[in-house]
Amino acid sequence: MILEGTISAARLAACLLVVLLVLNGCSDDASGEPEDAEPPLGPVSVITRDEAIRLPLDHFSPNLRETDDIIIAEQFLARGCMDGFGLTYPTRPRRHDGYSIITHPGLFGLIDPARARHGYGPGAGRSQPSRDLPSTRPTGPNEHSPTAEPSQRSRDLPSARPSGPDGHGLGAGWEGLRPLGGAGPPTEAEEDVWLGRVPEYGGIRVPDGGCLAEGRRKLGGTSDLHWPRTELQAEAVKLAEEDPRTVEVTARWAACMRQVGYPYQTPGSVASDARWLVPGPPSPAEVLVASADVSCKARVNYAGLRLAVLTAHEMRLVNEHKERLTAHKLELSARLRNAREVLARTGADTF
Repeated sequence: MILEGTISAARLAACLLVVLLVLNGCSDDASGEPEDAEPPLGPVSVITRDEAIRLPLDHFSPNLRETDDIIIAEQFLARGCMDGFGLTYPTRPRRHDGYSIITHPGLFGLIDPARARHGYGPGAGRSQPSRDLPSTRPTGPNEHSPTAEPSQRSRDLPSARPSGPDGHGLGAGWEGLRPLGGAGPPTEAEEDVWLGRVPEYGGIRVPDGGCLAEGRRKLGGTSDLHWPRTELQAEAVKLAEEDPRTVEVTARWAACMRQVGYPYQTPGSVASDARWLVPGPPSPAEVLVASADVSCKARVNYAGLRLAVLTAHEMRLVNEHKERLTAHKLELSARLRNAREVLARTGADTF
């Protein structure tokens, strides 16, 4: 039997209420601004490194280590369900090799002066840069969308979190799986029972959603680990991109770039310049442009203003969705406690 932990749901709910009150300035609408007005900005920090970027909605989604803990534990439990059908599942989740302190890599493009010498990402595996901010297309509740994708090449910043067929992303996908005992991919029968594609197998009823969903239920819930954060964060990004304060700071950055001879309209257009999209180390021209890009961002505090605007829109959404976010956080907290109890009791990391 999985323990629910020593912290009661009531106590955790009370703690979450305190967090929500702090995030909202201890008021449902302290500013009293009209609903269609832009939310007021809080403190504007000077941001020159991705490590300094944190957002309010991050609180309502597990980090990479916590996600690994939950996925490994729930799939360990799911395999117990498969045993009841005389089946196995020939792949298992693989814990990530390391955990970065960077939560939003490349959210505002290249901002660290120390990385300007790499241009927009050195070395092999050079790929099409993304925009400065993540796509505003909301994903569904069974999908995972990274908070942001690096605008630099893969060696310049930590890679975005992988998504996969199990719905959580972050280590649950095929890239995060390894074969058991040299076995090949799962058979059709194994997939059917694992994902609940059939009502029964061998005369035994298959749990709703399959053994994977059964493992999640035993751990404490079946909702996507990063939903509704991904939905609300996508909405906040869209609102922040349209915010006049974002338009204004982007225009000041562009004016700075023009002064030094680089007529780009947005930081995204710099990172996606076709001249940089070739294999190999960055050219001298790319390094010069990257240095100017970083310098102009620092001059107008581009990342600091962008972060303040995005934070303001996320804060408003947190206020509007308190109950939903609190319920999700309560479930996640229970699942994480239970996952760590399973890992400690069973050594499931090495199963």
